[in-house]
Amino acid sequence: MGSEVARKFGGYFKGSYNICLVVNVNLKPTYVIRFPQLEPTATHFLDEKVRNEVQVTESLRQNMLPLPKVYSWGLTSDSLSKIGPFIIMEYVEGRRLIEEIQQPIKTDGGVEMKLWDIPTLNY
Repeated sequence: MGSEVARKFGGYFKGSYNICLVVNVNLKPTYVIRFPQLEPTATHFLDEKVRNEVQVTESLRQNMLPLPKVYSWGLTSDSLSKIGPFIIMEYVEGRRLIEEIQQPIKTDGGVEMKLWDIPTLNY
């Protein structure tokens, strides 16, 4: 990320397994910094989780799948104050998957149903 200075904090969102901080900088792209959550992942697997995610992302990218670019990543020993492993990646605007799968669809028989009927979480 070089000497770019953050212009503003773009917010955060929380998924099932990660907490993500959005950082807007003077030049595009906007970055997202992902930290694994402690609850769903055992503490001693946090580094392994991040390492595996980066490796899988890069492998899929080589197969021409359009995925956000990973700019940097590190393990707990690499992070400031040892707060935990992290991934700094390109932020891509769009709708969250949970919002998409909660939209009603019509079956071939004309019946309206939801793929996933759970309450929307406020992040």
